[in-house]
Amino acid sequence: MTLPTPSIEYFLLCPMLIVFGTAVVGVLAEAFLPRRIRYPAQVTIALGGLIAAFVAVIEVANRLRRRVAAQCWARWPSTDRPCSCKARSCSWP
Repeated sequence: MTLPTPSIEYFLLCPMLIVFGTAVVGVLAEAFLPRRIRYPAQVTIALGGLIAAFVAVIEVANRLRRRVAAQCWARWPSTDRPCSCKARSCSWP
């Protein structure tokens, strides 16, 4: 008996991976940078990582919204009824 391997959506995990990567870079900066530039470097790394993760969250949300809208249009029965897409369902009034 073989189990199917799961599919991992790395794009959906991208914001968390960015934050984790930023944390690793911050630890390396803490270990190897001289004391006088450690604090400004940590602030720059942390803010840069959080901004990058926020941009990734917005991009993930936009792509998911487009995917749900595309699924809704694919199930749209006719052109005379508008489609109202909610989270993961498509309803017709």
